[in-house]
Amino acid sequence: MSNEGNELQFELSIPEKIEIKMVDASSLNDYELWVFIASLLCNFLVGFIVAYISNTIPEREILYITISVIFGLLFAFSIFEVYQKRKKMSIEKKVIKMGASKRNTV
Repeated sequence: MSNEGNELQFELSIPEKIEIKMVDASSLNDYELWVFIASLLCNFLVGFIVAYISNTIPEREILYITISVIFGLLFAFSIFEVYQKRKKMSIEKKVIKMGASKRNTV
């Protein structure tokens, strides 16, 4: 068996300049935590709204509305916190610009 003509060739292209945005790890952790809390609260809110809409017992109507309002307020607060954390990360980020080295051919 001969390997002539079966050479492996590839080309790797790297941009001339690379920009890396660095954020504080604790700020990123806070942001991700609040996104998680907001997603949970949104699910709870939708669940109680559906319970209110499909309710067949009139005595529970006020209960479902009250719980929905509470989860709605908590959800709105968590979205506000997500926005604030994201804004803080954007302000405090550090941008590192790097140039790629010369092109090597193998």
